Amino acid sequence: MFIGRLTLREIQKEESQASTFVFEKPQATWLAGQHFMFIKQHFPFDFRGLTRVFTIVSAPEEDTLSFTTRYFDDTSSSFKRALFRMQPGDRLWAYGPSPIFDYFRALDADKEYVFLTGGIGITPVMATLRHHAAMSGNLKATVIYANRDHEVIFKDELDSLQAVMTSLAINYIISPQHINAAVIEEAAGRYSAPTFIISGSRRFVGGMVALLRGGLGFQKNVIIADKFRAIPLSGGGI
Repeated sequence: MFIGRLTLREIQKEESQASTFVFEKPQATWLAGQHFMFIKQHFPFDFRGLTRVFTIVSAPEEDTLSFTTRYFDDTSSSFKRALFRMQPGDRLWAYGPSPIFDYFRALDADKEYVFLTGGIGITPVMATLRHHAAMSGNLKATVIYANRDHEVIFKDELDSLQAVMTSLAINYIISPQHINAAVIEEAAGRYSAPTFIISGSRRFVGGMVALLRGGLGFQKNVIIADKFRAIPLSGGGI
């Protein structure tokens, strides 16, 4: 377990009002898809407090520790406003990885996966794909990625990964289209025994679990729903 301060290297602008905070890599270990708690001291602070939990979007094999989050200017929390005022060289307290074994886990390169994700929920998927690209260079998986518009976070990198990872397929679903039974059945039909992994808002995750279980009849043991239960005393995030 790591408890300490991280040094900000840079902030990278992404699509859809998202940014990636890139820190110098600490003496910490984690698995692809795990999350940390971050503490940003600031005053005054709103009811959401001084902490957030974010998935680590960088792969464990990289030389940085990064997370990606969205910012909506004055409508964002006091934590986010303080976070986005950070400059390279500034420090941020971190604690992790989460001790709760419910992280987004797709670490076995011999298995088959269907990822169902929406919006900023792509972060654990990116961490997982980056990990497998660094280790085995491939993953038997389909990513079904839903977005409200064509500002798709990480699209260029996802397309690049799909080009080199020959067993990876990516299906972008742009509103007003949505992930339905037919989309999932088409993806699942490519595999003999896929595991379904869901990441996104609580509403998205709940809807996908209901569709898989009730609409399509898949068993609970082939579904991993990243419900993103926060580290105790921390705020929400992804």
